[in-house]
This record gives sequence, structure tokens and C-alpha cells, in this order.
Amino acid sequence: MDNYKEIAQAIAQHMGEGWRVEAGNAEWYFILKNRNRYKIGFYFNYYGASTSQRIRITGRGGVRTDNITVSYKRCPQALAKDIMNRFMPSFVKAFDERQEQEKNNKKDAAYKQYIAQAIIKVNPASTITRQETGELQISVKNVSYSFERFQLYGSRVLISNLSLTPTQAIKLAYIMGQTD
Repeated sequence: MDNYKEIAQAIAQHMGEGWRVEAGNAEWYFILKNRNRYKIGFYFNYYGASTSQRIRITGRGGVRTDNITVSYKRCPQALAKDIMNRFMPSFVKAFDERQEQEKNNKKDAAYKQYIAQAIIKVNPASTITRQETGELQISVKNVSYSFERFQLYGSRVLISNLSLTPTQAIKLAYIMGQTD
């Protein structure tokens, strides 16, 4: 039986500086990482047959890209070149897009938190009731001491069937908290 870890390490050495092998969750699965935070998965004999002699190369860490397969019976230098030429260009593009999306998600979450805090500031009895990816809900007290659910989605605030800008929602929360 082939030593898959040795094969993966030999390929990593030829992929360039900074690549290293980490064990996966099985003797036939390994993760290659580099200092740029790229992570790719190596699945040996991925067809399930011990005679397939192929490695399926996949993106890891939430990066989705096309997979490729290579025969691990070729020399490690040729395999590394094949991976760098056939897999890495689309992987790097998908990785960069994923990084940009994560950055935008963080900005969006910070903006929603800012709007939520502004609503709570003008209506102190209000509270954040749910905070999930892409959604933030605020329970806003009105004059009759009942609460209305404000949901922040993207750049809009949804209240029942209304869709308001954040400024309109803050003004409404303020008016709802006022007593005559």
C-alpha cells in the first residue's frame, strides 16, 4: 500500500515555499495549507477503489471551486505543476472572492449593529432579540407597552409589511417610544 502522507508531502515540497501537509480525518485524506491561508484537500483513491491511483483536489475553508483529479503515480514535481496550473488559478480567484465576501459581511454586520444601537438609543426599552447571519431583529417598545419587531436586512429595515430606510426606522422607533 502506498504511503499517502509521503506522497502529499512530496507534492507540497514542489508546490513552492510555505506549503505544508496536515492530516485529515482519514488515512487517505490530507489538507495542504500555505502561508497565504490557502487550504486544499487531497483525497487519495477517491473513487473508493484501492486501484484508482488518483487524488481528487478540492478547495477547503468555504472556498468552492471546480475539483480536479491527478494520478499520484506520476512524479511529485509533475503533480505539483499540474495542480498549480490546472487548479490554483480558479481556486485563488474563488478564495479572493470569498475573502471579499467575508469582509463585506463584517461591514454589513457592523452597520446593522450601528443602526440597532441607534434605535435602542432613541427608544431605550428596545432590545436586540435575535442576531443571525444576514438578519438582526430588534424588539421596539411602543406607547401601549407592546413591542414591534424591527428586522434589519441589508440596507432596509422591515417592520410588519413596511420597508423603511434606517433613518426612517430610527425616527419611527423614537416616535413609538414617546408618550403624550
